[in-house]
Amino acid sequence: MEETMDRRERGTGGVDEVPGRGWRARLRLPNGKRRLLGYYDTRVEAEAMLAAARIHLAGTKHDPKRKRGYTVASFAKEFLAHADRTRRDASGIRARLERYVLPAPIAQRRLTDVTPSLCRQWLRELTERRHHRTDKPLAKQTLRNARGAFVSLFNRARELDLVSRNPFDDAPLPKGAVSQETSDEEGWTFLSQQEIAALFEIDLTLEQRTVLALAIYAGLRQGELHGLRWGDVELEGERPQLVIRRSRSGPTKAGKVGRVPLLRPAVAALRRWSREVGEVTPEAFVFPSPRGGHYARGHDFGWSDRKRRRKGELEVLPGLKSRAGIERPVRFHDLRHTTASHLLMGSWAPEIVARPYRLEEVCEFLRHGDIAVTQRYAHLAIDSLHALASPGPELHPKVPEFGVQFGVQKREIGRAAKKPSTDSSNDSGELSEPPTRLELVTYGLR
Repeated sequence: MEETMDRRERGTGGVDEVPGRGWRARLRLPNGKRRLLGYYDTRVEAEAMLAAARIHLAGTKHDPKRKRGYTVASFAKEFLAHADRTRRDASGIRARLERYVLPAPIAQRRLTDVTPSLCRQWLRELTERRHHRTDKPLAKQTLRNARGAFVSLFNRARELDLVSRNPFDDAPLPKGAVSQETSDEEGWTFLSQQEIAALFEIDLTLEQRTVLALAIYAGLRQGELHGLRWGDVELEGERPQLVIRRSRSGPTKAGKVGRVPLLRPAVAALRRWSREVGEVTPEAFVFPSPRGGHYARGHDFGWSDRKRRRKGELEVLPGLKSRAGIERPVRFHDLRHTTASHLLMGSWAPEIVARPYRLEEVCEFLRHGDIAVTQRYAHLAIDSLHALASPGPELHPKVPEFGVQFGVQKREIGRAAKKPSTDSSNDSGELSEPPTRLELVTYGLR
């Protein structure tokens, strides 16, 4: 009679007789799959082959004892060690696992015992947590990031055949987990037109000026600036652009090659920087470190304040942000949010862009993998529509004069502005018609 293998423990297997073919030896792996070892003339031969297969299985990733011994917490150590070698976002994954996963009861569960139901319970508990600094509910992006770290852990476990499937495939974020008020405040901000102007008016090196132009007007991430090479810069022709192939020395955040159209201030800054650098090879870094390679992770080109101890006293060296008089918390990455915000609001139209960008256009410009990421800026587009419906005295604010270091020139476009009426009957002192002349700033980076 054929043995019932379904009831056998995974990783053991068994033998059975198949009419006309002989004795069959099969091994069931820890992931539930059966492996045929062959057909043999006698039962003794089949059992000997099965025993040899079990010995060979011991100590490998298919060893059932190895699989049964892993909890989420114990496997996290191996997963993070692997992530440190293979993933550029390993530090972020480590922080999320240590803060949101490992302290939770689910971390003591065996990998094979974690079900979608347990994952959904963990997500519900996470939505009820408060932020450790602000005491507010966790932002929606924080919940996504925490779940993403857990998903990555189980994806690795699945690659090693420690689990047959990822339990988070059936455990999405709870709907309505975060209120609209909370999800709109996810810890990001952007520079105003006045702050951008103040930033470019301080004493900057040519490298810093070019970096800021690309961060603000091209939306490049810090790592993408580190990894940018001259062979990825296309300044000639009608469609100047950057080809984003890498972040520092690794892949981009989305793992894909992206193209960024260059706005006029970014083109002008890069041309000036190219002339300053001189002849270089296509593989040369656009912003090389003093040793010629890319800068170390975290280098922000002097954006943040730096603290150092000198003669026993703590000294604070003001960064670019502080020198520009920006006192509120603004990270270097918020310059990327500045790009998206002003493209949507139309602050740069018509001097830099023809019109305000739509949400899907900003998604393409910033190379977001999903438009859901771009939705964080949606309220800015709505505010812009209201502003257009009830225009103030200036529909198009003047472009800030932040190119003074390079000899800014001004030119007039359009019709000349109407002069104030000299009719004494007009006691209000207002213009008889709104001005139509705009002073354009050519950034002087030729």
